[in-house]
Amino acid sequence: MLKWVVDVDQPITSISYVLTEKNKNCWHSIGGGDQVIVFSPQKEEISTFSGANGLPGGKIGEVVQEILFCEVEKSSWTLMHRYYKVVELLKSGKMDILNRDHMVYIYIWLRYSFSK
Repeated sequence: MLKWVVDVDQPITSISYVLTEKNKNCWHSIGGGDQVIVFSPQKEEISTFSGANGLPGGKIGEVVQEILFCEVEKSSWTLMHRYYKVVELLKSGKMDILNRDHMVYIYIWLRYSFSK
């Protein structure tokens, strides 16, 4: 019986692979390692909005609050500052880069900032 990715006991979230050409006995490896295909990034478990402020709950709510603080309180907030803030947030561990919801907030923020 064929099972879908989400129907197995532990859902498969990604597959690692390398490519080879049999005729040439040649392996293709970008960056010296396996390539990864991510099937279904995990959604954040707490995705409800937290009260009157309208911010999402969980870790992403803290990130959104930090972004809003920077946008409102900082003067001369340029696109370069926003990029540095994204790097800081990604390195801080507050965001999960495999979490689609987290990355959507960052993409929308940077895309909107770029078009201003």
